[in-house]
Amino acid sequence: QPFPMWRGVKVSKDSVLSFEKARDGARSYLAVSGGIDVPLVMGSRSTYLNGEIGGMEGRRLNAGDVLRALPLEAGTEFVGHRLPEHLASPFYGLQHEIRVVLGPQDGEFTSQGIATFLDSMYTISIDSDRIGLRLEGPAIEHCSEPDIVSDGTPLGAVQVPGDGKPIILLADRGTTGGYAKIATVISTDISKVAQATPGDSLSFAAVTVEEAHTI
Repeated sequence: QPFPMWRGVKVSKDSVLSFEKARDGARSYLAVSGGIDVPLVMGSRSTYLNGEIGGMEGRRLNAGDVLRALPLEAGTEFVGHRLPEHLASPFYGLQHEIRVVLGPQDGEFTSQGIATFLDSMYTISIDSDRIGLRLEGPAIEHCSEPDIVSDGTPLGAVQVPGDGKPIILLADRGTTGGYAKIATVISTDISKVAQATPGDSLSFAAVTVEEAHTI
């Protein structure tokens, strides 16, 4: 029986959920009412594989693992609830325009380098993960050296190492980095970046901080 997306449904004991390969986007999410019963680490029940903490002993799930759900609060009911159509995720496709705010180190790049960044189409490399998306395409020109004094790396920072190929830093990035960051993806478009897959194409469009807030 097909399992509807964006809707709360009731399943019976011993039901099996199966699915084929992804047809669009990189990942899907299954919400379990009550939440997953694993220990809290730093206030979260998620798993951080690189640090080997959280979830099931900080590791990936294996065949035979059992995850239990936490009890629901009395009177809570999700069956039949659904996300409004206008809020459901759209079809992602294979080409993505990503809006960015230039900086914090856009001054470390030549005017030609910034033009290259904004006017080019990049392809997501197979060498990408939750740390960052590596992009293949025209090299971005630095004014001098790619290195800076290490500073904080926000989610969506676009750093450019010595080869001139941009890297979009994602959820598992390091807390600091020593490459100049030409731009930062606006928070609204982070989900589009996270759903993009190797081989997809990305282009960038600059917006102001005020425009980003409005978006």
